[in-house]
Amino acid sequence: QAYVETVFSSLVLPPLIAEPANGGRIDMVRTWDTTPPVLLFIEAEARDETSITVTLQLDEPATAYCRAYLGADPGTPTLADVRAAPGGPFAYSIPSSSPLRIYSASAQQNFDITVSGLVREGLYFVYCVAEDDEA
Repeated sequence: QAYVETVFSSLVLPPLIAEPANGGRIDMVRTWDTTPPVLLFIEAEARDETSITVTLQLDEPATAYCRAYLGADPGTPTLADVRAAPGGPFAYSIPSSSPLRIYSASAQQNFDITVSGLVREGLYFVYCVAEDDEA
């Protein structure tokens, strides 16, 4: 029972070679985040003749990317395709506020991504995607 209640220290010896074992309790273990971030569209507007500003929200630490496609709808672009935007990538990152949990004080708050280098009076299809910070 004492072993179970003793805090393990990886600084002394790895548990496989420690004699006697250095404890079995490991505090503050965090599992890998496998839940994809939720990207919420708020609004989009052209603030000048050659750029579009997209306002979004993320629910967890992640990076959002946007790309504008001129003329025809490209269907469903991949993350790599959106990140490879000409003149880009056009992105915004929300870092984790803690290495021990999936949390950010900036989550669920509006942020802007401005996609520039557009043609004046062009019809654009704008796609935004998000990538988890632990992808």
